Amino acid sequence: MAGFGDTVAQWCAEAEEKASQVVRWVIDEMGRRVIAYTPIDTGELVSNWNYSLTAPDNSVTAARNVRTLNHLEDMPAKAIGHLHFISSGVAHAYFNEVGTSKMEARRMLGRVELEFPAIVDAAVARLAA
Repeated sequence: MAGFGDTVAQWCAEAEEKASQVVRWVIDEMGRRVIAYTPIDTGELVSNWNYSLTAPDNSVTAARNVRTLNHLEDMPAKAIGHLHFISSGVAHAYFNEVGTSKMEARRMLGRVELEFPAIVDAAVARLAA
């Protein structure tokens, strides 16, 4: 028969797993949206959105028109308690995000930032279903 401490430990382990599922789904959804909001000219920017843990990954590949978040498979199974980044090392990513005197801002990351609360709510609802 399990004691109170065992019951609490099991509940904590289950809660940690559920929280990690939410984090993984949120990061994946944020990546999908950033990619969907990215304008495509040469295909370089849309192909070079990278997932990374603890620090931005500003690497750039030669890929073009690849619409997936690079390195998402590197996310740890225990996704809670970490800093997660979606970043791009493409030189014109910044100018696409904030605009210039000759180009309107595209706000790929900014739009996703505004949508973040709804993305989290959807992840939690998805897990509860």
